[in-house]
Amino acid sequence: MDRQLATSMVKSPYIADADMDLNDALDYMRECNIRHLPIVESDKLVGIVSERDLKEALALDKSEDLSLRDIMKSEVYTVSAYDSLKDVVRDMAESKYGSAIVVNRKREVQGIFTTIDALRILADLLDKEQLNELVSVEDYIEATRPEGPRA
Repeated sequence: MDRQLATSMVKSPYIADADMDLNDALDYMRECNIRHLPIVESDKLVGIVSERDLKEALALDKSEDLSLRDIMKSEVYTVSAYDSLKDVVRDMAESKYGSAIVVNRKREVQGIFTTIDALRILADLLDKEQLNELVSVEDYIEATRPEGPRA
C-alpha cells in the first residue's frame, strides 16, 4: 500500500497574507527557518514565494513599494494529504518543484512538503538499507562459520 503524503508533510505550516511587506516577509521566513511561504487571502491559498523570490525582488529599486501579492507565483503545485507520497516526490523531481502545498477542497492550507522533507526520508531509507545490509552480512558470516552457527 502506498504511503500517503499526510504521514510526511509538515502540518499547519507558516503562511503569510498577500499584503505583507517584502522585508517583513523575509525576516519572517528567516525567523521561522523556512524557504517557501504559502500566501493566503481569506484563509485560501492564492500564491507562494520562495526565499530566492524575495531576495531578487528586494534587489529592485522600488522594492519598498511592493507586497507579497506583487511578486508571488499564483500557480502553485498543490496536492491532497491523501495523495501518494511516492507520486508527489516523483512529480516534484520531474517538474523541479521545491515544494508541494497541501490543501483541502476549499484551498485552505493544510500542510507543506518540501525537497528537504524528501531528502530526510531518503536519508532514513538509506540508513535502514545500510542497517539491513549489516545484519545480512553478520547473519551470513555467522551461518557460514566453519563450526556452524553459535547456539
